[in-house]
Amino acid sequence: GGELRPPEFFEYARLMERRVKEAWNWFDQNTPLITVVVFRLDPNGRVSDVEVDRSSGNSQFDDSVIRAVYKAKLPPPPEAVYEKYFKFVRMTFN
Repeated sequence: GGELRPPEFFEYARLMERRVKEAWNWFDQNTPLITVVVFRLDPNGRVSDVEVDRSSGNSQFDDSVIRAVYKAKLPPPPEAVYEKYFKFVRMTFN
């Protein structure tokens, strides 16, 4: 089982991940670090309240993730999927 999600969800999720990760700079690609962040996304695509939900244990890495989320230029999410899927976002960086 699982939840059936509309195509707009997948299209926007891929776009959002690409834009955020394009804004992300991390110098050490060989160290296996994982950070999970949560944030709010408003209907216009503005990001706020970015917080680390699960730290990598490396504050510099965690901070680089937070900066990338704030720096990303996100378009407005599709109205059909905003409330349920994108009002609050959880994203993993590794």
